[in-house]
This record gives sequence, structure tokens and C-alpha cells, in this order.
Amino acid sequence: MTRRSLAPLRDARFRWYFLSRLVNQAGSTMAPIALAFAVLEVSESAGALPPRTPTAGRSSIVQDLAEGWVYFRRTTWLWVVVLSFALLNAIHAGAFYTLGPIVAKQTAIGIHGWGLIMSAEAVGVLVLTVIMLRLPIRRPLLTGMLGAALAGIPLVVMGLHPATAAVMVVAFAAGMGVELFSLGWALAMQENVPDEMLSRANSYDMLGSFVAIPAGQLAVVPLAGVFGEREILVAGGVAYVAIALLALASPAVRDLPRAGAVTTGPR
Repeated sequence: MTRRSLAPLRDARFRWYFLSRLVNQAGSTMAPIALAFAVLEVSESAGALPPRTPTAGRSSIVQDLAEGWVYFRRTTWLWVVVLSFALLNAIHAGAFYTLGPIVAKQTAIGIHGWGLIMSAEAVGVLVLTVIMLRLPIRRPLLTGMLGAALAGIPLVVMGLHPATAAVMVVAFAAGMGVELFSLGWALAMQENVPDEMLSRANSYDMLGSFVAIPAGQLAVVPLAGVFGEREILVAGGVAYVAIALLALASPAVRDLPRAGAVTTGPR
């Protein structure tokens, strides 16, 4: 673990946020993360973490945002993936998390089956995390976007064949894919964004990726009323996979290497 990767951990507000999640979501997948931050809090108190590096000066928030925006729009792989996830998150939040429970309740899946599907997705995340402890990622965004595409498959399966076992299998694979993207994205950001731009790039990433989620949740219900819930699930799943793969049409996304990798020709 490098000094750079430890930088956010030196911010007490950042750590205590996750500690609060341990209390609020003790039974969720956030709990292990929060527990890890509790250990880090104790470690820093014992002097295990390197000291904070003082900054030379402070700039205004407006200046930071302006500089971050210039970097964001000039970094092709960054804005392409963020734009893609603005659409992907809107589809997933609307179709899977809003229509999913409705369809589950109306079909043989039921409430219990829906809980099993969500658990299968979480298990997929954990399994992939363990697997990737031993496997390197050489093209973080190529690997990540291929993994992200898997999250659209449960929508298609649930729309075409709403059976608990079938959806659990693809939800498990989707969980693995989501975690694969998360790892690839973290590598891309940490290794390819300059230190002074990292927090600003992350800010625009969060804004762009999540801004359309409410629109997706609001739009899906009237669309389902017109076309049908299961039809919207299928359409949303197909669109999800297509958008994730379309991002790979950009050479800046699919060819982004790991830091220090030798490349031939311009990117």
C-alpha cells in the first residue's frame, strides 16, 4: 500500500463516516469496510500510518472545481466511463431496484426469492474479491467494462424467465462483474490521474455517475405501465449491456494500461 493510497485514510472525517456506517448498517456488506476503518483508526493512534504531508497553500473551491472540470473533459477515458455510468446507474436503479421487487412479488420468485437474489449478488462480490487477490489486471477499464456488462444480464433473465434459481446464478455473476469493474476503476484512477487532480476527478465521477439515478427511478414506473414490467426489464438489460460494451469503442478506454506499462503507438 502506497502513501498515495493511504492519503484518504488520514482524514478523520473520512474514517468516522465509515465508522458510523458500521452502526447504521451492521448487517450489510458495508460492515466489513467500516470495521476495517475502525482498525485503521486505532492503527493511526498507535503511529502505524505515515504522518499527514502538509500542503503548501489552499485554493478556493471554485478554482478547484474549474481546474477539475478542465482535467475531466480533457481526459477521454474518464468522461466516457462516467457518462456511461450515468446511464447504467439510472437503468439499474430503475429497472433492477425499482421494478425488480415488483416483478418478484408478482411471480414465483416472491419476496423470499428476491432476498436470495440480492444475497447471491453480494456473495459474487466477495468471491471475486478473493479471486483477484491472486490475479493481475493488465487493462483495468477493458476488464472493468466487460465485468460491468454482466450486471445487465439479471434484468434480461428476470424479464424472460423469472425463476429464483436462474436469476440467482446470473446475479452471482453480476456481483462478480460489478466488483471487477470497481477494482479496474480504482486502479485506473489511482495510477493514471495526477495526485493533485485525484479528488477533483473523483468528485466529477461521483456527480456524473449518480446524477441520473432519480430520473431512472421516476421514469421506469410510467414506462412499465405502458409497456409492461417484464418487457422493461428485458429492454433495460439489453440497453445496459450495450452501453457498457459501447464504452469500449473508445480506444482511450479499452487500451488504458496499468501505470508503467509499455505501450506501442499513441493512446
